[in-house]
Amino acid sequence: MDITQGNIKPLCVDLDGTLVSTDTLMESILIAVKRKPLLLMLLPFWLMKGRAYLKKRVSENASIDAALLPYKEQIINYIKSEKDKGREIVLATATDRKIALAVSSYLNLFDKVIATENNHNLRSKEKRNALVELFGEKGFDYIGDSRADLTVWAKADVALIVEPSRSLLNKVKLFTENIIVFEKEKQNFKLFIKE
Repeated sequence: MDITQGNIKPLCVDLDGTLVSTDTLMESILIAVKRKPLLLMLLPFWLMKGRAYLKKRVSENASIDAALLPYKEQIINYIKSEKDKGREIVLATATDRKIALAVSSYLNLFDKVIATENNHNLRSKEKRNALVELFGEKGFDYIGDSRADLTVWAKADVALIVEPSRSLLNKVKLFTENIIVFEKEKQNFKLFIKE
């Protein structure tokens, strides 16, 4: 099933560790517990009902300001350049849908958002299945950063990998030659001295 715009395959983008250099679930937990410390005792019970349930309950109790997330500038720039070429850009994340929509709204780069919702954790094989259902096998490119993304890259046309370890890169090379690597950005620290 090919529903891509023209002949350009959609670019599907992971959130945690890929687009931002943090884990939004952990950020949300910290915000929620800071606001309501007793929630800390509920976390294990929520987790017993599944990761999707945990993510939903945490996002109900914490509001992440998408403007304050630590975005990876080289990834943002790459997405912008691909969008300028007319490419469909999809945010595909295991993050709770509420947070994913906030990020999408803030950045204004995504044509579609698929995320964890309704007790369905969109991670690894679940994400792969959702993307294959939408775009077909090899009908999309995927940018991610972790071992959980291996199964998605296996069905993508191009595997875009953010700051991979040598081990992760070698695993991706086992099933595709179509690889783009985003190396770790060099941090430019400036010292401002009051004169």
